[in-house]
Amino acid sequence: MFILVIITYIPLLILELMTLYKKKYWQDFWVNLFLGSVSFIIALLISLHVKVPSPAEPIKNIILSMFGE
Repeated sequence: MFILVIITYIPLLILELMTLYKKKYWQDFWVNLFLGSVSFIIALLISLHVKVPSPAEPIKNIILSMFGE
């Protein structure tokens, strides 16, 4: 299953990052590279059946601490 994840991310890498690199959109390039890397790592972990915790509870706690209940 992890091979399917890798095969899926290769065209995304070529289409998105190479286009931004050639046009010299450096800020967009680095943001897309970072978010794409995080997404790839999470997808790879899920495909390897590693239990990835949900971020819902920490996000809820952060919002509640900022705005109150």
